[in-house]
Amino acid sequence: MRSVSSCFSFVFACGLLVTGTTAQVDWWQSTVLYQIYPRSFMDSNGDGIGDLNGIASQLDHFVEIGVGTIWLSPIYKSPMADFGYDISNFTDVDPLFGTLEDFDNLVAEAKARGLRVVLDFVPNHSSDEHDWFVRSVAREDPYTDYYVWHDAIGTDDEGNPIPPSNWLSVFRFSAWEWNEERQQFYLHQFLTKQPDLNFFNEAVIKEFDDIILFWLDRGVDGLRCDAVKHMAEVQDLTMNEPPSGIDGVTDPTDYAFLDHIYTTNQDKTYEVLRHWRQLLDDYSAFNGETKVMITEVYEGDVDKLMAYYGTEDEPIAHFTFNFKFIDYLTGDLTAGKVRDAIANWLDNMPSWGWANWVPCCTNEQIGNHDNHRVASRFGSEVIDAINMLVQLLPGTAVTYYGEEIGMEDTFITWEQTQDPFGCNFGPEGYMNVSRDPERTPMQWTGERPNAGFSAAPDGATWLPVNENSYELDLNVAAQRGVPGSHMSVYGTLTALRNENAVIQTGLLLVPEELNDEFILTLIRY
Repeated sequence: MRSVSSCFSFVFACGLLVTGTTAQVDWWQSTVLYQIYPRSFMDSNGDGIGDLNGIASQLDHFVEIGVGTIWLSPIYKSPMADFGYDISNFTDVDPLFGTLEDFDNLVAEAKARGLRVVLDFVPNHSSDEHDWFVRSVAREDPYTDYYVWHDAIGTDDEGNPIPPSNWLSVFRFSAWEWNEERQQFYLHQFLTKQPDLNFFNEAVIKEFDDIILFWLDRGVDGLRCDAVKHMAEVQDLTMNEPPSGIDGVTDPTDYAFLDHIYTTNQDKTYEVLRHWRQLLDDYSAFNGETKVMITEVYEGDVDKLMAYYGTEDEPIAHFTFNFKFIDYLTGDLTAGKVRDAIANWLDNMPSWGWANWVPCCTNEQIGNHDNHRVASRFGSEVIDAINMLVQLLPGTAVTYYGEEIGMEDTFITWEQTQDPFGCNFGPEGYMNVSRDPERTPMQWTGERPNAGFSAAPDGATWLPVNENSYELDLNVAAQRGVPGSHMSVYGTLTALRNENAVIQTGLLLVPEELNDEFILTLIRY
């Protein structure tokens, strides 16, 4: 199988060298994991925002293209300060998306089609409107220490309380916010409306045990654990973090200005995650079917990243997302970069671990300014080539909604900007960090005004639909059944992937000196 672009080409040799029998793999290893951003997938009630019933109405699409598992970004009850990542109730659905009954129906309809459902799990923080936080502010036991609180270490010349340390929010500015009622600072590694939970409090861990079991009992097949490296901090909250020394980062309010040695990748984080993996394994053993745990960690230190696999005797994640694949594939796309991106993960992953391939920054991951869709990063001519890599390399394939039809980033004006991360950087800097361009509505048809996504009036969808849905046939309806279309190629690849030989056999990367300048050869055996 060969794919050629203006940048590079590569050759796969699949199945031809397979002999004998191969080891059996579990569902989470052979599946294609497809991320749905619920706001943008399908709107069933005409309010311009996607919802659970909309997703349920399009489940046959996944069967058609060979996807086995859908993964939902947060659907929990939320004030929506960060579009669902600020959760006010971890065991309910936000009315914007529907009801628990709608969720149950979605799961039932998915199961009827042989599809599995994975939920985003956001343990680092809650909304400041969560009942736990309200009670913690009031020092009402047992909630008093559910969050990370600390006294001011003094006052400045104007009488304002001074935070305990220099820690910064991922979203920029101080990670400490003064609460007038409690007369203490609380930690928020993201928005001020997202207070960090205290995982040195066993009661907090127990709360999340119950939350996990609540969703497993409703038929969820696994959890994608969000932003987990931020879960625990050093217990001495007054320790200042040192400068990162990153070239070009001179703004002291920018998260990248500091080296986050006291607020990320702490031993307590690994301990709690290991506990939850054991909870999932125990549930799996009782029910006879694996419940999967996936961790989302954007981390430059590969050893710290691989630690989220745990050990063979005490595993943590079934796999941790491979954002290294994104890191390596920047700038001009060459065969050497692709080879290095593959080898970097496989060479560093534990020998007993399971790989995965994430070609597009999957929407939530911030701190990576180059998180565009594949077509916008490398050019539309590379989409099929990247999908070949993702689907046919050994490991679990991950698809971000719309990549199967080659969706591109949409230009979003400052006035249209919704992403709070972008808003924090103002009209001059929002385009460098905003996640809105790759979050725009799924393009189902070429019909105006909303490409089949919503019956809302023109201009009333939460983000605008990309014009190329109408002008370039970048939509599902236009590509369905058309030989050579992105969607047709994608379906062919998932069908090939579903043959056991492709999933279960080895990989040989032909050394660079055996290739010409533009050819990368990968042999599955």
